[in-house]
Amino acid sequence: MPLNLDQFTPWTATFEVRYDTAFLLWDHTGSIWMEVKKRYPEVKVEQATPNQVRVAVDDRTQAVISFDRAYFTVSKPKNDLRELLSFSDVLFPALFQQLDIAGLSRVGLRVIYGKQ
Repeated sequence: MPLNLDQFTPWTATFEVRYDTAFLLWDHTGSIWMEVKKRYPEVKVEQATPNQVRVAVDDRTQAVISFDRAYFTVSKPKNDLRELLSFSDVLFPALFQQLDIAGLSRVGLRVIYGKQ
């Protein structure tokens, strides 16, 4: 029986960037999340420590910013993953500017597909 990939749908999609230690995290995390909040006013902090802040962006998206990486996960994304592109357009410009990130050591995308 051949495997038909059209029968699978994305269950979660995670996009991550890694960078050198960003000590400006202590000073600028609030500025980054304020930029996100302009576009996604329902943002709620789930956990905040000096080295990491995790927020719920909406009912399907969680995001984390830490010293050496930032990532977000979308549950039940559209097939074209448009939610990732849309949120990336908001989060990453603020992140790179506020934390003075000039280069990335890794860029990753993980999509988990499932079939009912």
